[in-house]
Amino acid sequence: MSAPRVFAGMVVTLIVFAIVTYCLTSSIVTTVLESIAAAILLQLGYFLCIGYMVWKQSKRPVVVGDADSATNAEAVREEKPRRLPGAPFNQSGPFGR
Repeated sequence: MSAPRVFAGMVVTLIVFAIVTYCLTSSIVTTVLESIAAAILLQLGYFLCIGYMVWKQSKRPVVVGDADSATNAEAVREEKPRRLPGAPFNQSGPFGR
C-alpha cells in the first residue's frame, strides 16, 4: 500500500472520528484531545504492524534448493543493490516537482 493512500485513509478516519466525537460530547476541547489520542493510536498501530511484517519476513527460512543455497543466500545478501530500470532519479515523476 502506498504512503499517500495510508495517509489519506488516516485523515478520513480522524475526520469521521472527530465529527462523531463532537456530536456525542458537544465539546471542541474533548474532540481535539480525543482526536489527538486517536491519531497517536493509529500511528502506533501502523508502526507495530509494519514492525511485525518486517520481523516475520526476517524469520523466513532460506529455501533449500541445492547444497550451495546457504552460500548463494550470502552472496545475494552481500551484493550491491542495483538501480531499478526506468527513469533517472533526477527526472520528474508522475506528480511533477
